[in-house]
Amino acid sequence: MNELKAILETQSQLILTGPPGTGKTLLAKQVAVFMETGGIPAPTEVEKQIRDMNDRIQIIQFHPSYNYDDFVQGIRIRSEGNGHLTYPVLPGPLLRMANLARNNPNQNFILVIDEINRANVAAVLGEMIYALEYRGQPVRLQYGEAPVSLPENLYIIGTMNTSDRSIGHLDYAVRRRFAFHHIAPSSDAVSQIQNQAVRQAALDKFSRVAALFTGDTNQLSSDYNAADVQPGHSYFLANDIPGLNRKMKYQIGPLLREYVADGVLKPGALDAIQAIEAAVQAA
Repeated sequence: MNELKAILETQSQLILTGPPGTGKTLLAKQVAVFMETGGIPAPTEVEKQIRDMNDRIQIIQFHPSYNYDDFVQGIRIRSEGNGHLTYPVLPGPLLRMANLARNNPNQNFILVIDEINRANVAAVLGEMIYALEYRGQPVRLQYGEAPVSLPENLYIIGTMNTSDRSIGHLDYAVRRRFAFHHIAPSSDAVSQIQNQAVRQAALDKFSRVAALFTGDTNQLSSDYNAADVQPGHSYFLANDIPGLNRKMKYQIGPLLREYVADGVLKPGALDAIQAIEAAVQAA
């Protein structure tokens, strides 16, 4: 956590990358709280602590229709009554957070952008790509007369799913403004399950899934890297055996079968997937 904080303090923008289920969003929230308090919140406490920050931490999610007008600033339609419409230029989340940070220079402000690569990031940022790198330097925007800048005490944390090739990749100009930290699936997280029977069953399922992506008998297509697509540890975290069985049957199984249909895994993986989906018998 100290390393991620140091990266943010140096670069100001950080993207957490990894396949689904590796806890990127949770970690982004924990890093944001850590930047403010110096403490690492438990997963069950992170949302409450964010609410207690009084807007110093804000979370948004990008999607394919998200654009510059949504994120930076844009024209909004407002009804003033009697059929009269006005068209004010209003700030989006980025400029709102920048204004808060500028007015409170002794506090940190963190904007968390979940699924950052689901939008066309270069188009969403526009001329603010310059402002990300050159903090404090004014940039003139598409709308309005007054130039704007991003203060030093505003930090941005994004999350990026590496498994989905149907969504946009970041171009090099955008990449240069961000630091990247990859989060891989980890059996260590599964090993923290308190109940011994559940822990052993979850670790067995984790190993079976991992074997589809790594090792001498893996079923991974040569066009893919295991680090980008192997399902993460959160899929295997459960409080009891029935909960683990439901995750295997309704989450992991369908995801792996989708991988086969999309050519991520070879058809030979289907027998192993069926075994993974098979219910663990409670002791």
